[in-house]
Amino acid sequence: MDNASQRVDVGVPRIKRDETAQSTLVIATFGCVGFVLLIATIVGGCGAFLYLGGRAVEPLADDFFDRYNKQEYAEIYEQASSFLKKETRKDQIVTLLKNAHDVLGNCTAHTRRGAFVASTLGSRTTVATYECEFTNGTAIVKLTFLKTESSVRLIGFDFSSPLFVTAMTCSKCGAKLKDLGAFCSFCGAPLTGSSH
Repeated sequence: MDNASQRVDVGVPRIKRDETAQSTLVIATFGCVGFVLLIATIVGGCGAFLYLGGRAVEPLADDFFDRYNKQEYAEIYEQASSFLKKETRKDQIVTLLKNAHDVLGNCTAHTRRGAFVASTLGSRTTVATYECEFTNGTAIVKLTFLKTESSVRLIGFDFSSPLFVTAMTCSKCGAKLKDLGAFCSFCGAPLTGSSH
C-alpha cells in the first residue's frame, strides 16, 4: 500500500503540473494570439486611417488643380489655412503658382501615389503626393492639408519637376537663377517658359 500511495502522491503532482502547464500553455497561446490580433488591428487601423486620410483630401486636391488650371491663384490662397497665411503673403503664393504655371502649363491629369497622415490633439495633417501630367511635361506635386474640428484647409504645396531646372537657367547668358521669374536677373533676357 505504501508503494501505491507513493505512486498516487507522485502521480498527483505530476498531473497537477501537466494541467498547470496545459493551462499556462493555453493562456500563453491565447495571449500570443490576442497580442497578434491587437497588433493586426492597430496596423490595419492605421492603414485604413492612412487610406481614408488620402481619400478625404481628394476633393480638395481636385479643387486645387482646377483652380490652378483656371489661374485662380488668389482663390487658392483665400481658401488656404490661416497657418499658411501667417507664414506666406498672398502675393508670394500668387507669384509661386503663376511661375509654376508658366513653366508647366495646365495640369491635364493627376494620380495620387501616396498619402502620409500625422495626427495631433485636435488636428490631422495629410500630405498627398500626386504624379501629374502637365501641358509641358511631368511633375510630382505634394499638397499638404490640415484638418481641424471645423475644417480641412491647404497649408502647403510643393511642385517638383526637371522643367524648373531648365526654366531657372538663362538661355542667353547661362546664369543659374535663384528665383524663377519672367526675366534673367543678370542680363535681363526673357526666360524660357515665361509667358511674358
